[in-house]
Amino acid sequence: MLEKQDRLARLVGRRLSGLGLDYAAAGRQCGVSADYVSKTVRGDRVPSDEVLVKLAEGLGLPLDEVLLAARLDTAPYEARAVYQRLTQPGMETPGSEWPAVPVIAYVSAGEPFQWTDGGFAAGNGLDHVEPPPELDQRTAGEMYAVRVRGDSMRPFLKEGATLYIKPGSRHEITNGDYVIFKDKDYACWVKLVEIHREAIILKSLNPTYQDIVKSRGDEVLMEKVCFIKP
Repeated sequence: MLEKQDRLARLVGRRLSGLGLDYAAAGRQCGVSADYVSKTVRGDRVPSDEVLVKLAEGLGLPLDEVLLAARLDTAPYEARAVYQRLTQPGMETPGSEWPAVPVIAYVSAGEPFQWTDGGFAAGNGLDHVEPPPELDQRTAGEMYAVRVRGDSMRPFLKEGATLYIKPGSRHEITNGDYVIFKDKDYACWVKLVEIHREAIILKSLNPTYQDIVKSRGDEVLMEKVCFIKP
């Protein structure tokens, strides 16, 4: 399988050739620097989601295709499954014998609201969804899911998207990950995260929403979004 830089570089490079654009012209068309375009095509950089959206829109590429090329590890569930069927023949999608993942709550991508786990017993929830195809049974059995409300993470996370969460994953989170964050007032969001010594910055993709800054003392729960089903 190609490395993600190569997948994205090939996709954008072929598009530039088809349109007859050099790096400078492509940058102007996409609203990014020529250096960004150059490093993307050479495979030296995987841009942020915000830049990927600009590249997709400016070059007339399907956003899902661009995001899949750059973010296979967090790409939408259906796109991952299709990609794996094409590149790994014989790989099976989990069947009914696999444990379903419980959907235990809704989480806000816009204005915060009160969030609890609903008091469901282990394995139960509002609903159940199939696990992503690349998980083993043990990992799938440990996960839970939440659904998105709000539009602050559009176009990547839309209303109703299902987020698969790994419990106890706080220590695995790094800057730029998608996380669910609950503060001491039990307000909860799904955001991109930047972790600083004294603060946690929760970032939106929709430019009409401002960043949310929380102190480290506000953090009650922060867990990693491992998979996304639109």
